[in-house]
Amino acid sequence: MPAKYFICPSGNQIPISQCLLQCPEEQRCMFLPTLRAVAKSLNRKLDAPSITELLTGIREQYLKKITDYAVNLKDQLYAIHGTAVHTINENHTDGNPVVEQENNEESK
Repeated sequence: MPAKYFICPSGNQIPISQCLLQCPEEQRCMFLPTLRAVAKSLNRKLDAPSITELLTGIREQYLKKITDYAVNLKDQLYAIHGTAVHTINENHTDGNPVVEQENNEESK
């Protein structure tokens, strides 16, 4: 079950769909396209657990699957940034899936 709420900088929780339609605060805390990207990143529709999910606690992941929960927008920006960096690296492998390997010439 993906996150259902954003936590605003004021600390208020708002349903993600409502936030995307109209901000309850005086002005948006982030640009609307950024908010949409965060919302999309929260529901990746993966069949199997991601590496990040495998690194967190089993109980936490189980609760996220069965319970509606809220996310802090600023924290999610780090996750989006990390995903973007992985994508950039994947697009520069020159067709070689192994991109990190020891260079034996330098170790001599």
